[in-house]
Amino acid sequence: MQLSALFAAFAALLPLEDHVLRHTTLTFLLSLGLGTAVAQDEGAAEEAAPPPPADVTYKLGAGMLVVKTYKDESTMASGLSHNHAIKATGWSGSFTYNPGTNACSVSATVPVKQLDVDADATRTYASVEGKIGDGMRDDVKKAMLGDDQLDADKHPNVTFSGSSCSESGGTVTVSGNLTIKGKSKPVKLAFKNFTAGDTLTGKATFSVKGSDFGLEPFSAMFGQLKNLDKLDFIVDLKGTK
Repeated sequence: MQLSALFAAFAALLPLEDHVLRHTTLTFLLSLGLGTAVAQDEGAAEEAAPPPPADVTYKLGAGMLVVKTYKDESTMASGLSHNHAIKATGWSGSFTYNPGTNACSVSATVPVKQLDVDADATRTYASVEGKIGDGMRDDVKKAMLGDDQLDADKHPNVTFSGSSCSESGGTVTVSGNLTIKGKSKPVKLAFKNFTAGDTLTGKATFSVKGSDFGLEPFSAMFGQLKNLDKLDFIVDLKGTK
């Protein structure tokens, strides 16, 4: 039986001669029934509200991670040196992201001894002109891993750790710490065209000074042949669940 019919039946039991009491009682009971119905409807609406989006974790390592170094073209012997493009291989990481709140947690580990120096495809991808022979590639990598540069034996990994994300116009910016040669510095990665569905995609570029991480620019011939104190990073994400 509906609430209105139930209340009407109850009011009908009152004496017919007391019209005022009967009318007042019926009005009061109906108002209680209406309030109860509204409360029930509101409770049902709250129960029907969709749950907030859950965190989604993606595995990293399939995308492109490239670092570019540059010769100092102001030096007299700059024609004897080259710009370089170094690709990370064997790297891994994770990217946990909440599409509702933009909360995130990001980590990546790059084994420095697996860095691939100046492959033709990497140079083309990074828009670095020219090709480097195998012999020179080996020499560059040996120098790069040496004690006065990455010091690979003591510091086998380059790492990134981020715990803050913000979104604006389809760009998600990750704030975190980059650690090279045991030294950490804050960096921001602004991933353009960021998507987080079945796969995670986005591309960011950023620059740091090598000297901030204890990496002194290569120099030879009393400074007539040297590199700039600049490292450009390209991070092209491809994450999978």
